[in-house]
Amino acid sequence: MKFLSAPLGAALSLMSFALLAVSILVTSAAPAHALDLGAAYASWHDLIAAVASALIIGLIGIVLELIRRKMGLSIEDSQRDALQTALTNAAGLALNALGHKLEGKTITISNPAIDQALTYVIQAAPAAIAKFGLSDEQLREKIIAKLALVAPAPAAAK
Repeated sequence: MKFLSAPLGAALSLMSFALLAVSILVTSAAPAHALDLGAAYASWHDLIAAVASALIIGLIGIVLELIRRKMGLSIEDSQRDALQTALTNAAGLALNALGHKLEGKTITISNPAIDQALTYVIQAAPAAIAKFGLSDEQLREKIIAKLALVAPAPAAAK
């Protein structure tokens, strides 16, 4: 059960132990030769109902935790994708402002083209920026890194 966290694993272990204890108590309630299941069930009815309720609540909790984890991962993935798309588009915007090529140019984080690209990213993916806690400087560095990916390859010398 690698997919379960420690508290969930402990809860499952506790529920398994409780179920085992109830089954032992029910089977040992009367001698084996005179086992009256109706009387044994009646005497343990409240305990069995409580354990069954705990098991059901525990299973519901596990299912809800797994759903929360899956949804959290999906949301994080979509925010990461949105940020990467915004950074790529912003790099394209900066490349246009720089004249469509990077050869012989030194680009710093204070370049006006990078300022324009930063504004674009902030407007395009504000939730992702907040989720990942990125500063303007970090975003500028990421835009500059993306420039090399969107820039056309330099022409080969003939």
